[in-house]
Amino acid sequence: MWQTPAVVLISGIMAAGKSTVAELLARRLPRAVHLRGDLFRRMVVTGRADVTAQPCAEAWRQLQSRYDLAALVADLDAEFRADTPRIGLWLDTSAQSPAQTVDEILAGAWTDARIG
Repeated sequence: MWQTPAVVLISGIMAAGKSTVAELLARRLPRAVHLRGDLFRRMVVTGRADVTAQPCAEAWRQLQSRYDLAALVADLDAEFRADTPRIGLWLDTSAQSPAQTVDEILAGAWTDARIG
């Protein structure tokens, strides 16, 4: 079961616990990589302005853009749930701890979640 190469995509709204669950899941598998989404933000080499104690105007603009995108994604959550085909393993983890979520993923990921 664990020898089969697979990609596990964990998605959800901001602050839902995606990184925590992904890290716990990766640590429970014999061979795993956890690609953190925030690393991609840090890969912007030219033009990125980080928010510091004294942020420049561009840093404020970029921060506002991130807030706007986060709000847009949050507003599109209902549409996402309504319009996305139910393939793979869909979980409502709102009443679960990260460890319980990992347990549920491990229990069904290689059977219920298989799409390819």
